Amino acid sequence: MYLGGNIVKRKNEEIKSEQLREMFEKALSPEDKEKFFPSGVTDTVAIELKDFADAITNGSKPEVDGVEGLKDEAICMAVFESAWFNHPVSISNIENCIIEGYQKEINDSLGL
Repeated sequence: MYLGGNIVKRKNEEIKSEQLREMFEKALSPEDKEKFFPSGVTDTVAIELKDFADAITNGSKPEVDGVEGLKDEAICMAVFESAWFNHPVSISNIENCIIEGYQKEINDSLGL
């Protein structure tokens, strides 16, 4: 459970997020460590950009492609739309742009 201030609570024990990352890294094999943190890079945006560049260069599929990104974003947008309408909304309705209360205000202000 994330409590803010880089503190995560696990089994009534407070752990800083940096400690969790260190624990994760120590548990990885050298191969997995290079996969998750190429050349020791830990910046998640840089890692995603490298993965994207590698996919273009090698013709491989990136770890997160456009479809997966859309599905991931739909989960977040469902939270906003549920709050906007004050009731649960289905993720498929978000993915298919059927529910757009919160997002409609943004779209309208941008002329979309």
